[in-house]
Amino acid sequence: MRRLVATGAGAYGLGRFAGRAGAEKPQGRGKSRVVIVRSSKLGPFEGRPQPDQDLLTDMLTRGVTALSGESSAMKAWAKVFKPDDRVSIKVNGLGGPRCSSRPELANSVAACAEAAGVEADSIVIWDRSDRDLTNVGFVLNRDGAGVKCYGTEGDYTDEMQHRSFRGRISRILADRTTALINLPILKDHDGAGVTIALKNHYGTCNNPGAHHGNHCNPYLADLNDLPLIRDKTRLIVCDAIQAVCEGGPGFDSPDHLWDYQGIILSFDPVAVDYTGWQIIERRRKEIGLPSLADAGREPKWIAAAEALGLGAAHPDGIEVVEIKV
Repeated sequence: MRRLVATGAGAYGLGRFAGRAGAEKPQGRGKSRVVIVRSSKLGPFEGRPQPDQDLLTDMLTRGVTALSGESSAMKAWAKVFKPDDRVSIKVNGLGGPRCSSRPELANSVAACAEAAGVEADSIVIWDRSDRDLTNVGFVLNRDGAGVKCYGTEGDYTDEMQHRSFRGRISRILADRTTALINLPILKDHDGAGVTIALKNHYGTCNNPGAHHGNHCNPYLADLNDLPLIRDKTRLIVCDAIQAVCEGGPGFDSPDHLWDYQGIILSFDPVAVDYTGWQIIERRRKEIGLPSLADAGREPKWIAAAEALGLGAAHPDGIEVVEIKV
């Protein structure tokens, strides 16, 4: 896996993207780049997908190299992680085994952090509870050697208020994280419209139920504007291996789950959410479902997040790079 991290992008010849974008915050620096890496080898799946670990690591490495604009994979990962970082990978296990962050992808991200020089003991894969993690295949490791994996389990900061958000934040993020990797799912949501990068942080606070009014607008934008989230986020890696276009955040029908066979990467969470929203809209149209606006749940909080300077929510401000593996 370390070999793939070091060489996976070289075979693609990603030098043609060099100099066009860096790992700096996107706002004020031209277009926000979103990289979509897809492979027909990721599926089709029957039941719970178990994607190939080496393939995911290769896709991830190609994607982050294109995203960073660096000439090599190792230079790209060095822009994301520093050896003294304490890395946390926020996954989402709420949707059950078939529409949650996959352990294989989270493990690939952890391997890339290690290849960049981060100690395994300084990496944690986490969500709101141990139960959510184990229910979708993660193996808990709270105190053992190597990469950690555990839930917040009620360990939150004191209450804080930021615009419309009022609540407490996981101490995993507040106290043991310098570099946050957001690893959401590409899926529909029956209230918010979609649940991708920004909404993954409803699993970071103690009271998500208090922030679902008005289709989560402006709560999602205000939550993600908290310095604890905004300033620590280094990368978004959206699990789009299988995606949900209706019935989320759970999984209501095989007709609404499809093999997208990809991952979506960006330094800009808003651009990821806008891009993922458009992917879901196209799928809904393909199978005869109304648009989210016609269904009464257009994700207007994406534009609210752009208004706060959290990223780009308009195609004129987003550059999408697509890679086939």
